[in-house]
Amino acid sequence: MNILTILDKKRFLGVRFWEFGIRSLGRQLGVEVVARLLFCHPIKSTKGFFRYRHYLAENKEGVIPHMETNSYPHLVVMGAYCQKPREEDPCPAGRFNHRCHFIETLTVYPACGHCDLRRMAELAMLLGCRFYIMTSALNLLQDVFLPAISEKAFSHYLVMICPYAKELFLFPALVSGMKGWTLTIAKGSCQNYREFLLADKGHKPRQTHLSPIAHGSLLNIHERIKANSKGYRRLVPYKSFYVPKTTKASQLSLQAFTTNNIEDNTISYLLKGHQMFGTLTAL
Repeated sequence: MNILTILDKKRFLGVRFWEFGIRSLGRQLGVEVVARLLFCHPIKSTKGFFRYRHYLAENKEGVIPHMETNSYPHLVVMGAYCQKPREEDPCPAGRFNHRCHFIETLTVYPACGHCDLRRMAELAMLLGCRFYIMTSALNLLQDVFLPAISEKAFSHYLVMICPYAKELFLFPALVSGMKGWTLTIAKGSCQNYREFLLADKGHKPRQTHLSPIAHGSLLNIHERIKANSKGYRRLVPYKSFYVPKTTKASQLSLQAFTTNNIEDNTISYLLKGHQMFGTLTAL
């Protein structure tokens, strides 16, 4: 066990990303975080740091405090590329990319039968919000967190993520002012920096799966939303995202997108399920 691992284990200064942070300084990701996040937004970064420490100190896993709100105008639903099937029925869209053939063709392929991304994509279509498949940490920073902090493109997220990556996800999310929920990926997930670094480069031999509790929660919230939705809304590719289809799809702007088509009662059902899925990661 190296000194950085010990610092993470001890939560030195109240944080748990020492190894990832220090080792990333020599990579483009570290340069981007320092230059475009910390230096460009020092006040928000400081506030985000204290929110992160508060989260680690006070948060109870699996519990979402009651929220008084009726809408999420800039919601993004996310999953990870490593959730794509790889062996018996490999994903027809490939793995280390942002693509999903189910969304693009509305066809259920054999691989879709054992892929949590398909269920999450259906949820995004029911909510009429943006859908994003995470690949590398650098892409996530550039596609989601930086637009969230500079353009207010995103305000809320619902993400499937492993416990290790979650620690790295939270800080930029809190700096950017995003709030949301996490569904825990358990089977096959990264356990340390070495495994995460390989996965970050596209080397993830195993398919990952939600924990039984998280999977049940996803099915539950999907059924709740489906029962109170006007139906599915077609999503179309735009940059690294899938976004609700409009009559001017070629002129889409992330800043202009909202999910104002979501009924208040649909959102209330989302909130009523708060004890059954995820963790609120920003208060």
